[in-house]
Amino acid sequence: MSTYKQRTLDYLEIEWATYIERFNRWPAEYGAQRVKDQGYEQFRDMLAHILAWWEEAMPIILAIAEDRFYPKPSPPR
Repeated sequence: MSTYKQRTLDYLEIEWATYIERFNRWPAEYGAQRVKDQGYEQFRDMLAHILAWWEEAMPIILAIAEDRFYPKPSPPR
């Protein structure tokens, strides 16, 4: 894997691993508005979406970065 690809993967991992901590640093009103602006009622709803994306997308991203085959994801139900 190229150094650039590894740096990109490391960046993604660091950014998402600290998301809750950084979100909680914002004033409550700002955080609530940001959640609503993204189309969610509560932070946990937005976080559930992020985690579902992470679980589905990261294996594909890693496979691409490592030049491996990956199965096509199933369409949403």
